[in-house]
Amino acid sequence: MRAYRVERVSFGGADIEIAAWVYVPRGVGSHAAVVVVPGSAPLKAGFYDVWADRIARRGLIVVVPDKRGIGGTGGLFERDNNGSLKNLTLLATDVVAAVRYAARRTDVHQARVGIVGFSQAGWVGPIAAVQAPEIAFMAYVTAPTVSGREEHIWSDLRGDDRGNGTATRAQAEQVLDTVRAGGVDARSRLAQLGIPGFWQFGSEDNSIPTRRSVMVLDSLQQQGHPFEYDIVPGAGHLIVSRGRRTLIPSIVPESWAPLLTWLSARATS
Repeated sequence: MRAYRVERVSFGGADIEIAAWVYVPRGVGSHAAVVVVPGSAPLKAGFYDVWADRIARRGLIVVVPDKRGIGGTGGLFERDNNGSLKNLTLLATDVVAAVRYAARRTDVHQARVGIVGFSQAGWVGPIAAVQAPEIAFMAYVTAPTVSGREEHIWSDLRGDDRGNGTATRAQAEQVLDTVRAGGVDARSRLAQLGIPGFWQFGSEDNSIPTRRSVMVLDSLQQQGHPFEYDIVPGAGHLIVSRGRRTLIPSIVPESWAPLLTWLSARATS
């Protein structure tokens, strides 16, 4: 028997109807829950099944919404100004709606609802967490803690995994050290949050600047914020293995234990 069942649900957002898949572990009683905050790409909820499956097997309910304008969720997917404050704030309202849906479920422990975010969620998740006291913890996979300007410059220099980078990793780091924050900056929201947070980075990420993001977390840790992080050697964006000659990208196996162990601890604390 499968360790969980999957439900298709819908609930109201601020201005749209949101469709989602809910992974419900078998067993009686209330569970901790997490809402998946997607990355910037227009992908349906099924893309995140590999993470939802693992998390649900640890006993957490997982709510995976279709992104705004994608699949069964209403609204329009913003392509031209995807990283603007207006769009990120709008996406954060969808996250808040999903978190509040989760907290209303009778099989969810209301004090143990968190978010698990990917990539662009590094900006969206903290905006939502500032707005919603229901969010008790947050975990991120290759999500930036820096500003949009810093991330864009890093992506341009390193080619954003498209193979057209113009600088080595060392050269890109040197350039980034001279760049000031600009655009939407995750730092300002993270500085307002006192909830536990966990970030997982790939050492070879060409989309978000791992070293710069870790420096931000180190600074916030020194200020007393309960933030932790893990760097996976040899992993790229979304913790995909690099250097393996396979047609299908694979998540570094060693990355699962730190993420799932951290989430399991939040589910029981």
